[in-house]
Order: sequence, then C-alpha cells, then structure tokens
Amino acid sequence: MKKVMLLAALALLMAAGAARAEGSLVGLMQAWWTYTAYEDTIPAADYDATQTGFGLRRARAAWAYKQGDMGGLVMSEVSGAGLTILEAYGDWKINDKLSLRAGRFGGVGSETAALTSAARLDLIDLNLVGIRWGAGTVGVDGRTIGAQLSLTPTEVFNVRVLAHNGSGDLNADFIPNNNSHGDPTQMDGDEPDPTMADTGALPQLDFGVYAQPTTELRVGFTYGLPHEFRQTTGSMTAFVYYAKPAYFLKFDYATLMHNDTWDDDDLDYSSLGYSLTAGYGLTKKAELVGRYELWDEDTDVDYETEDATGNPMLVKNVAVGVNYYVNPDAKYDQVFKAAFTLRMDDTLDDADIADPYLFQLMWQIFLH
Repeated sequence: MKKVMLLAALALLMAAGAARAEGSLVGLMQAWWTYTAYEDTIPAADYDATQTGFGLRRARAAWAYKQGDMGGLVMSEVSGAGLTILEAYGDWKINDKLSLRAGRFGGVGSETAALTSAARLDLIDLNLVGIRWGAGTVGVDGRTIGAQLSLTPTEVFNVRVLAHNGSGDLNADFIPNNNSHGDPTQMDGDEPDPTMADTGALPQLDFGVYAQPTTELRVGFTYGLPHEFRQTTGSMTAFVYYAKPAYFLKFDYATLMHNDTWDDDDLDYSSLGYSLTAGYGLTKKAELVGRYELWDEDTDVDYETEDATGNPMLVKNVAVGVNYYVNPDAKYDQVFKAAFTLRMDDTLDDADIADPYLFQLMWQIFLH
C-alpha cells in the first residue's frame, strides 16, 4: 500500500511539474527469445543440455522535465519483482561550465554500463566490462545515489567528481530525525532503523575525465577510490569510441582492485577485462556487429598451472549480431536484433567445463 501511495504522489508531482515546465515521456520495451545449448554438460556421460526462453528483457518508462537551468528525470522498470525506480535525479546548470546532478543515476564509471542507454546497445545486451564493473562496485545496474559535479572547461574536455554512498542502496547511513531525540529505539514507524556501523566521515569518491577531440572520436578515463568502510573495491576504467556513418569501433576496459579485508594485504587481488566491438552498415537499415571480450577474475592466477581459492575463471566471449532498423532516420525507435554468442572459458588446472553457445532474438520499441 505504501508503494502505491508513493507512486500516486510521484505521479501527482510530475503532473504538477509538467504544467510549469517542459516535460516528455520516454518508454522502452524489449521482448526477446533465447536459445542456449551446453555441450558435454556431464562429459563422462556425454550429456548435452538446451534451454529455451521467452521474456521481457526490459520494460521501462521515464518522465524527463526541464525548466530553465533546472531539470530532472524519474525512470521506473517493471519486472518479476514488481515496479522498481531505476533512476530519480535532479539537474542544475550552475553556469555554462559547471553543473550539478543529485539523486540515483549512473555516475562516474564504466561507459558501457549505466552511462549507455539500454535502447542504444550495439548488441542485445551489455558487454562483460560493463556487467562485471557494475557487479563489483556499485551494483548490478551500475547506478548509485549521490551528487556529481561536472565541469566543462572547454568544448573538448569534461571532468566529473562523484560523491556517493558506494552502492545503490536507497537509504545508506540513515540519520535519526529530530523526533527521535537521538535515541535509535524511538524511531517513527515509517522510517528505517539507523545503522550504527562506522562508515567514515567522507563518502565514496569517483573521478572521471572525458574528451571529444573530433565529432567521430570520444575517449574517457575514470578512477574509483576504494573506501575502508564503504566500497572496498577500487576501480579504473577507460574507453575509446570511434564512429563514422558507415562503421564504428569501440574499446572498453576496466580493472577492479579487490580489498575485501582492508588490513590484510595478502588477500588483495585484481580483476580486469576488455571488450572490442565493431559495427558495419550493410545497408541503410541493416548493420553487422561483432565483439570479442575477455574478463580475468583473478590476474594472479595462472589457469594452466596454479591452484587458488574461489574457483576463478578467465571468461572469453565471441559474439556476432545483425541489427535491423525499421526507420533509419529514427533508428532506435523500432529495432529487430539477432545475436549469436560463444563462450570459451578457462578454469584452474584445465578443468573440463560446459562451453555454452547462445542465440538471441529481440524486438525493441523505443518511445521518446
């Protein structure tokens, strides 16, 4: 009931805002069919397995508004778990060079994760770099809650500093309100209990530098500081994107510096991965896309000779796909996609594992 009331209040606020500001409704639907085959799932028995599924990969709606130098967006998603608020943030253009964003959003981090619209993915889903960066830092969807300053000193460069709670949690480090008089046992019924864990005086801090020296080329580098009490995994990411009307080339990279036990350097380890994606326009409506990607869960492990705890893996994917744009002048509004992915993973001591291959079909409708 509380969720229904919250959504109703949110709708009323957006409707009231629409009367005073420029607003727009955005919707995304991605329906898909998947077929997965596993060869030699049980090698000794010479047993294969297949899986077939239908579903909604994404069903999202968002309301964006703008009024002078202020703006914002609220985005929700429908899934098996119900209705989820993916993003909710406000924007303030302080001047021509400086702006502020606060709320829940995709901030500084892997360009291929939450910073790339789900309606504009090259293949049907994210690449390994975006998935593993999000899962190892702020969360699976790559979004966090905080405030971000964005400085654009020239037309080429952009610098961002993000202070956030280190995760996608809606209420991290809750502070008791005045009604509790500082007594955590005397909380209002609708408010969460405060956490008494020490999370430090400073929030999580991430930094990003971006540049677009030409209309075809975009590059960027980010660094996420590890935090003793918050996100103990540090990160570095980089991307280089080059796009022409007939083709594009993309490189994504990420390193995660895991420090789960802050005072024990012997348990530290790193993960890293990269993705190479290329696309070529076969016709005005059809596009061929290929990708090679790799993710090494533990860079200290030699998968051919060494042993380690946690069963790390060296994940390697090769994918090829075709995108058909119904209207090339508004190419993402309605798209049919087909993709084939082959996994070629390495494990410790050359263990015999099932290398699945995956075939996907997707129909996308994008309203904006």
